[in-house]
Amino acid sequence: MSSDRPKERPRVLYVITSRGKGTGGHHFSLRDLTARMRAHADVHIAVVADRFPPSLEGVPDTTWLPWGALRGTATLAGLLGLVRRFRPTHLHSYDPLALQLTRLVSLWTQLPLVHTTCGGPTPRRNVPRNRDVVLFSEENRSALAANPRMAGCRLHLIASRVNPVQVDLARVEALRAHLALGPDEQVVLRINRFVHNYLPAMEQAMALGRLMREGGQRARVVLLGSIGDADVAQALAERAEPGVSLVHDATFTHNAAALLPIADVVLGTGRGLMEAACLGRVVFAPVSDRHWPALLGPDTVEALAHANFSPRARLPDALDDAALRERARAVLTNPASRLAAGAAARHLYETRFDAGVAAARHLEIYAQAEPWPVARAAEALGDLGLNLALETFRRTRRALTKAETS
Repeated sequence: MSSDRPKERPRVLYVITSRGKGTGGHHFSLRDLTARMRAHADVHIAVVADRFPPSLEGVPDTTWLPWGALRGTATLAGLLGLVRRFRPTHLHSYDPLALQLTRLVSLWTQLPLVHTTCGGPTPRRNVPRNRDVVLFSEENRSALAANPRMAGCRLHLIASRVNPVQVDLARVEALRAHLALGPDEQVVLRINRFVHNYLPAMEQAMALGRLMREGGQRARVVLLGSIGDADVAQALAERAEPGVSLVHDATFTHNAAALLPIADVVLGTGRGLMEAACLGRVVFAPVSDRHWPALLGPDTVEALAHANFSPRARLPDALDDAALRERARAVLTNPASRLAAGAAARHLYETRFDAGVAAARHLEIYAQAEPWPVARAAEALGDLGLNLALETFRRTRRALTKAETS
């Protein structure tokens, strides 16, 4: 009997949850992965959320399942109903709560389950126990591999990747007009929400602009993003020097990656860094224990990737602040060096950051994935029950606080 029959085309049900504004990086990562997976598998996305996240608007084959702490049973019933209609061959959860929900679905249906932990600091308590876990960073992989609670789990390092940036030239020109940019004005761009955690990165972007102006160039630093902390936005507005523009208008903050062509230099983290590299911009990244950011290049990419291009990245001692400042000055004040740095960033996108590579790796993982074991049913029920109890507590506390202050 021949064994050369075509393999069954996978049918993958992805499950992601969203609480809040729904603009987290993991939403965009799932959007890009599923766009590439459609060439190899039938795909459907279940979005468990208070409201549908704007980051997934327009994504095809998506079902919204309303979520609330007191709707846990209804949400599970909705997921099971979706399984009956879509008939997946695999389940894939994309955040901790999604994992807790899909464990029970996998337990009930015995469908193989894969989970993705999308960067960020390594979880210590709520570890992503599952037979197959995809991780974006070596930082997460090595820490979880050393955690006894992850014994028996297969950890797959597949760095976060992005699809080619879909630019919006009309909005780019609108932003240029909004900023009243001069024809020879260079732009240093930093995109992030205005919150305390990103304050050092915004200060480093301003330092890069200052360095360019000291070298005789006209440079505008554009800090673009929605306001998450009004105090941070106010503090930056008060101490912003000439040549620094703060942009909070939703016209520009929504899908801000489409505006990347306006930039000559980008200070990026995570997906934003990869999207800037895709367009061949000069790319810098903030790093731990340094006042100056690191230039993205062949000699820094491994250290930066270790922490998924987050400010937690650590560089060798030789790349101290003096060395980073001098490297930035040499690149930013020399047109030929800037072209070379942009070309190097584009090469890194093509060889390391393109989401097409991730799709092939996921197919290999689906081929070996396993269902959540029946012997661990109590663990799955207990984890979700604790999460629902905590969610009820948090919502009640917020409601009481709001009532007391109104």
